[in-house]
Amino acid sequence: MKKIFCSGLMFFVLLVLGKAQDSTLVTTPHVSNRGQLTLNTEDNKFSWRFDTRLFIDAASYSTNEDLSQMTYGSSDFNFSNGISTRRVRFAVKANFDRNWNGEMDVDFNYNEVDLKDLYVGYSIGNNMLVKLGNFKEPFSLSNNTSSRYLPFMERPMAIDAFSPNRSLGASYTYFSRHLYASAGLFGQSIHDQDAKTANRGNDGYAGTARIAYIPINSQTQTLHLGVCGTYRTPNSNGSDDRSVEFRSMPESYVNRMRFVSATISNVDYYTVTGAELAYRYNRLLVQGEYLFTTVSRYMYDSSNEKQGLKDATFDGWYVAALYDIWGDYRHYDEEKASFRSGKQQSKKGTLEAGLRYSYINMNDFHESDEPLYWVTGGKSNVVTAQVNWAPNNNLKFSLSYSLVNNDKWANADDKIQNNGEELYKSLSDGLDFNTLQFRVTAVF
Repeated sequence: MKKIFCSGLMFFVLLVLGKAQDSTLVTTPHVSNRGQLTLNTEDNKFSWRFDTRLFIDAASYSTNEDLSQMTYGSSDFNFSNGISTRRVRFAVKANFDRNWNGEMDVDFNYNEVDLKDLYVGYSIGNNMLVKLGNFKEPFSLSNNTSSRYLPFMERPMAIDAFSPNRSLGASYTYFSRHLYASAGLFGQSIHDQDAKTANRGNDGYAGTARIAYIPINSQTQTLHLGVCGTYRTPNSNGSDDRSVEFRSMPESYVNRMRFVSATISNVDYYTVTGAELAYRYNRLLVQGEYLFTTVSRYMYDSSNEKQGLKDATFDGWYVAALYDIWGDYRHYDEEKASFRSGKQQSKKGTLEAGLRYSYINMNDFHESDEPLYWVTGGKSNVVTAQVNWAPNNNLKFSLSYSLVNNDKWANADDKIQNNGEELYKSLSDGLDFNTLQFRVTAVF
């Protein structure tokens, strides 16, 4: 990963500096109204902007269940209360020759180098953009909202589990005041471990698209209606019989235990479709999404011939409401078709309160007569209340409380047992718990 990072950094620096060599950098850096340092040339043909993010989380977990007889793998089961870093990001974003742009974004969380964005883009006019490299696929309202603008600490479980994230590929995006459309072709992620393996077979591929119609888009109101979809083949794994994995944290990353998790073998392809709805009226923002996943899979009969199985299906959704008590309200970003935080203009900063309900179902019993082919990834719902206070453009303090309700199949890929038995046998209502979280966000 370090070699990838160094190569990406060298490529990006040489590219942007090569475009800037005919211009003279301004001697005094410019600080944007969002507290970010920007370097501009005198002719404004080249700019270089730094984007640094530091997220520090503290969390405490509590439950009414007796954990003394529970195990996780070969160890005693424990909730890991404590403090951890969620993101340690450094990004360089450049614009050159007015039409060209690029970005390199790296995460150093957990003392590891994880390359996020590495792409080059070309703007056609003021509302069209072509991208080539490693970047987020155009899918989902929440997934395409930058982490610095998320109204809640984590994205909903369904978005975390089913949405494609960053992949190597190319995309085309058109955006205007009332319409957004983006589509692209993608391969594997730049940090996919199997991509380093020799004789691994062909890479998986995907086609992803997102369309949004914004019939109302004014200073006081915004109405967003969107759909998205992706068709995907599994990533290479050195075998003709490939598998996919869907999993999600319970909207908290300090404990790092994924209760809902499913690995499906012998997959031809899978699809994810989604619907988006959001409405903002002055300081009130309400939004929600629904995702539906279909997995085409097969088995081998006694003659070692492929036989189709019924498609496995999963779904999930969320609905959230956010109210800005004081300070600037959230604004609609037409280029991303998502909402971002407003600019801090008051000495009191911005105070907002939010409430969200999210749901995910990773169980499938279509092959009802063959438990061997059931998918028991678990079902869960989370209710979260959160308060955010941003005293300025660079800092935000968040406090949230969540109620997590798991079913009996939400057992972290069969790793959790109770009294020496599988959780679905010994704890019929599942392991429920509460989460109290605090986050400090610094962006500069």
